[in-house]
Amino acid sequence: MATEKKHDIAIVGAGIVGLGAAWALQKTGASVVVLESSPQACGASIRNFGMIWPLGQPIGLRRSLAMRNRQLWIELAAKAGLHLEECGSLHLAHHADERQVLEEFADLDDSDSVLLNAAETQNRTACANPNGLLASLWSPIECRVDPREAIAKIPTYLEKLGIDFQFGRSVQRIEESGLTCSDGSRWSADRIIVCSGAKFASLYPREHSEAGIKLCKLQMMRTVPQPSGFQLGPHLASGLTLRHYESFAICPSLEALKKRVSESQPELDRYGIHVMASQYNDGQIILGDSHLYDSEITPFRSEEIDRLMLQELAKVYHFPNWTIDERWTGIYAKQPNQAWLHRRVSDQVEIINGFGGSGMSMSLGVTESILASNHSANESLK
Repeated sequence: MATEKKHDIAIVGAGIVGLGAAWALQKTGASVVVLESSPQACGASIRNFGMIWPLGQPIGLRRSLAMRNRQLWIELAAKAGLHLEECGSLHLAHHADERQVLEEFADLDDSDSVLLNAAETQNRTACANPNGLLASLWSPIECRVDPREAIAKIPTYLEKLGIDFQFGRSVQRIEESGLTCSDGSRWSADRIIVCSGAKFASLYPREHSEAGIKLCKLQMMRTVPQPSGFQLGPHLASGLTLRHYESFAICPSLEALKKRVSESQPELDRYGIHVMASQYNDGQIILGDSHLYDSEITPFRSEEIDRLMLQELAKVYHFPNWTIDERWTGIYAKQPNQAWLHRRVSDQVEIINGFGGSGMSMSLGVTESILASNHSANESLK
């Protein structure tokens, strides 16, 4: 097949990282093509809660980029016709050590989060289990989108801006002169950005190995639509979630909480379980999740993990209807030693990847920051 028309920039992958990169680069006036192996991105970008969660990022650059990411999501949702809710979040405490961590966080963190007592918590959501409820941390900065809606609608909006989307194009080889797909088509570009998530190992196995990228498998589920008019309210996180997000590492009492969980419920550490809930616009509630890495990953969904998650969910949340409509697994790429991977393979090719479970919360802000810096550097060379 003859070489297709030349573009300034080719992006591999139409997940949220690739879409963020395409949007950022379109603003510079560049000609952009996005190549995606599937008819629509179907990896980690649609297999998540839809949580835009700045509070999970530590104070400093990461929190700043997460807040910028939040602003960009609000802008993009309005332009692309997405339903976005500025819902906030609640971390619930049903153990004394969880309340202690939340008290410390409210004192140490520079966000607008505040500690609520049990009664104030139940005023924020009817879904907090009142049995043993001690307190919660309310944060107003979190947002929610339906990732399935977002991944479907954002390309349509970006196409109107002139971005060329090529779905069903599986990139098999990248060279300095361009890309070759499995159907024999070739695409010429001056610059190539690889944002293919867990698939990037097949294109750059050495770089994948050198970066220490780990693959993480998660399990999640979704209820049937809740009764008409029922509202979950904010995103909900349990005390188990405090073990998961790095922002809570500033709390002196966190290690005692981790020790209590590891000694009393080692199976939760074994499967990386912490329980969260969010509600889509159609009334369905998303529940999860678990984390297994590299050699622990199998092709199969574990009933034991689902049982443990539902057991822990029921301890801290009350929903009108617990009937499960869908269950799924997902795999994402995680850079264990930093929040994301940005690596230049050559003067023409770079990789942006490894966001782990923070793709929705970080990728628009990070890709804008990386690519704006690159654009400024390139302009200074002219």
